[in-house]
Amino acid sequence: MDHAAQRIATEKATAPAAVGAARQVFPMIALLAPDVADQFDLVAFDPRGWGESAPIDCVDDEAMETLLASDLTPDDEAEWGVTVDLLQGLADGCVERSGDRIAHIDSESVARDMDLVRAAMGDEQLSFLGISYGTLTGALYATLFPEKVRAFVLDSPVAPAESAIEFVGRQADASEVELGRFLDDCAADADCAFQGGEGESALQEAFDALLASAEDAALPAGDQDLSASLLQAGTISFLRSGEWEALASGLADTAAGDGTALFGAASGMFGRSADGTWSNFLEVFEPMVLLDYGCPDGFDVEAAQDVSADLAARVPRVGATAAAVGALCAVWAVERPTARLPIDASEAPPMLVLAGRHDQSTPYDFVGSFMEALGNDSYLVTWEGTGHGVSNRNMCTISATVGFLVDPTAPPAADTCPAE
Repeated sequence: MDHAAQRIATEKATAPAAVGAARQVFPMIALLAPDVADQFDLVAFDPRGWGESAPIDCVDDEAMETLLASDLTPDDEAEWGVTVDLLQGLADGCVERSGDRIAHIDSESVARDMDLVRAAMGDEQLSFLGISYGTLTGALYATLFPEKVRAFVLDSPVAPAESAIEFVGRQADASEVELGRFLDDCAADADCAFQGGEGESALQEAFDALLASAEDAALPAGDQDLSASLLQAGTISFLRSGEWEALASGLADTAAGDGTALFGAASGMFGRSADGTWSNFLEVFEPMVLLDYGCPDGFDVEAAQDVSADLAARVPRVGATAAAVGALCAVWAVERPTARLPIDASEAPPMLVLAGRHDQSTPYDFVGSFMEALGNDSYLVTWEGTGHGVSNRNMCTISATVGFLVDPTAPPAADTCPAE
């Protein structure tokens, strides 16, 4: 393949939502700046198990609909039995439908695939933009192939963790904090669509009442039902995108008898399209997390119940999806063929790490342990805004991203970027 003389290196980018189909990447790259397209060959690929790369398939769409409608916060043994049976079906289906491939969709394997892409392009070094879960892939690549790193931008880093339970628990902690910020902001804004009466804690009480109603019986959402689990997931989805006005409207509509917006946000987060068809997002991402982070030794249904109870006490408004990962751990039997590779990029050149101050998906407190694990004096730029994903937020973050990709020897001009 002929490369124009002015082109610097191969650029591989992951999708803004974490990892996913390559077709998601290019609209985001186009927002960065013409400099990127002018000076780089842009190469995106579907990581193994995603998109068109031998996609992982665990269950059919009907089973996914049943799982979506299930109670992810079971309260008694009967409800736990239903939840465990559903997740056991998902876990068994991953093995039955995808075979041995399911054990090889971990991020270390994806990092090794990235080096095959680099070699196929004929480049000695790689430049990389990895966002969210893609930061783990980038960090592992730098661990495996430090001499092949040219310019790595790692946007919204995930944290090293002892297990998948710890990882999703820390996300839930951040979601609870961000929900509190949203409710406080809404209470102080007379124009906020979600209202809850008088008093300092009125909106918290209004949200809790809505959640309690959904626990008693699913709330109407057009021709669908909004369970308590989906109400929590829809809330998390809007917090993740930073769409506070949309969240306020969705909660107000739900309180008025129409939970359509929250149902759409929740189901979309799990991979369901508006037309009712499903991507394989849930079927590949959850196994990937379990392979990357692992489940605690001897973790069973009783342990999952303990995790669920702890989350209910610690993060009562947004703990459902984290609790579901605990329940999945209890039935998951697929093991990695090799031990987990710790992040250690100390032999790689400094990278650029971008992090959002108010990010509930990859909380800001992930940054310290991530930078420590890299161990190579990487640069940190903090975006002071709310939401997940930093690189294309404003001219400050775009400038930092593009500047580093073009010249990774130059430190970023600023270590913070304003929210707007």
